[in-house]
Amino acid sequence: MRTLSAILMVMAACGGGSGDDYYTEEGECTAPAGSTDLGQTAASLFDPSCFMDISGDLQIVNSETEWQALFTCPTPVPDGIDLSTDRGAVVSIMCMPTDFRFAAETADEMVVGVKTGISGACLGDVILVPLPRSTKPVRLARCWDECHGECPPVP
Repeated sequence: MRTLSAILMVMAACGGGSGDDYYTEEGECTAPAGSTDLGQTAASLFDPSCFMDISGDLQIVNSETEWQALFTCPTPVPDGIDLSTDRGAVVSIMCMPTDFRFAAETADEMVVGVKTGISGACLGDVILVPLPRSTKPVRLARCWDECHGECPPVP
């Protein structure tokens, strides 16, 4: 009987697991304070079948030659991006759908922000973000949804 009473008290204190489930965004979801928005638009590769994801989540390319080295088959640079005048931040996070959030510049670095999701299959995206030519390092800022309570199953 004491055990049942203890369980009922815990359920009452925690909301009983119903109606208290919610998501919050976690990680680095906004551009750094004091940064300048670069106003860039990312290009998504809808058929990244020959992309070689070998060097991590973020790769910087400074030419079309470096771009082609990322692929096992010829892949044109997306329209509107000129790697002779810009450099590109290539984002590919293995098995995580990825959405572009921001590109910003601080006094010390450039930051590319993305939001990652989850999927029941190993699905991912390849995103190319054009950045101005610079010697500043580029850092990836990641954001995601965190479930509090009972999470629904991943589709």
